[in-house]
Amino acid sequence: AHAGPRAPRRQVPAPDLPEPGGLPRPDGHDDGGSEPRGRRRRAGGGGGGVGKPPAVPHQRRRLVLPEVLEPALLTAIEIRLASQANSELSQGVSYTNPGHENNQWVNMLLNKGPEFETLVLHPQTTRIIEFLLGEDYLISCVDAQIKHPGDPAMPLHTDQWWMPKPVYPAQRTLPPGSIKRNLLGVKALKPTSPMIAPVVTANIMWMISDFTEQNGATVLVPKSHLSGAQPDGSLPHSVETVQAVGKKGAALIFDGRLWHAAGENVSPQVRYGI
Repeated sequence: AHAGPRAPRRQVPAPDLPEPGGLPRPDGHDDGGSEPRGRRRRAGGGGGGVGKPPAVPHQRRRLVLPEVLEPALLTAIEIRLASQANSELSQGVSYTNPGHENNQWVNMLLNKGPEFETLVLHPQTTRIIEFLLGEDYLISCVDAQIKHPGDPAMPLHTDQWWMPKPVYPAQRTLPPGSIKRNLLGVKALKPTSPMIAPVVTANIMWMISDFTEQNGATVLVPKSHLSGAQPDGSLPHSVETVQAVGKKGAALIFDGRLWHAAGENVSPQVRYGI
């Protein structure tokens, strides 16, 4: 689920920031692991309460909240999502992201079941999104991203790629309608300008399956939101990444400027995320 002020399209918050053939049904298997944790990958490699948002340093900009979804709600979402995904596959209307055609996407989930509305309205994650973006924000998309066994890694990207760079009064810039994802992307993680755009997009990745190192858990590049740059989209990834692994029912929240991607699924299981 992505939120952004007037964002045409859809990553980890820091509440103390200074700036304001058919899919198998998920089986609910729990491997007994502990709370979600970050795993680091080298470049080139393949429920709390609703109180005050957790304090996360400004330079981090990512947060995993464990066990946010209650078991009954999580099960209802699992069943509804698998049913919808299977139906779209069987009818030949399933969608794949043009930038990552191995993934199956189930789009417009707010039109496909009341279970998905609860994710957008969840009080714990809503408080963090409001901290990042303010109280008046728009939902730009609520999609499921499904990683099938054998799906390769996704190219690194940001979800605030459409945002024009800050400019001086007389400076010419590319028209917003001509900005493309990964345009002028860079391989090195270093600032490209003394000024960067503020955060105007934030993401929540709901882990409907366990997110593991093997099944394609989301990868992120720490501090990349401070670079003011877009990644070049090359594979394998040209910079070191951290993998956000966690138990089903957790929520990964991150700044929309953060470089991120779906990982490679080398497991025999399907990975469900929203």
